[in-house]
Amino acid sequence: MKNLKTGLGTMSSEPSRTRAMQILSRLEKLLDERHLAATIDEPIDRATKEFACAQADSKSVDGLHQVVTQFVQQLHTKALPYRHSLLASQALDETLALLERKTDG
Repeated sequence: MKNLKTGLGTMSSEPSRTRAMQILSRLEKLLDERHLAATIDEPIDRATKEFACAQADSKSVDGLHQVVTQFVQQLHTKALPYRHSLLASQALDETLALLERKTDG
């Protein structure tokens, strides 16, 4: 039997319907604009404002890599929802992969 409002089949049991409603409610909370700002935007803004890089030669590719690497490491340890430490090589690899993906299309 199809539900007239959604055109979808009806749930086979009340526990399934209850579980589905709980999942939808949780998703709505996670996608709430205030929740996203508090868990993603605000920590990134704070980490960005607090970022201080060791002196690097900003005119060389190696110096740029050093600055970007330290910034990505800071974001991972202080701002992202699942905080963890990255080795410098991992941070640089992640940055270069993101840049390549953005320039490819």
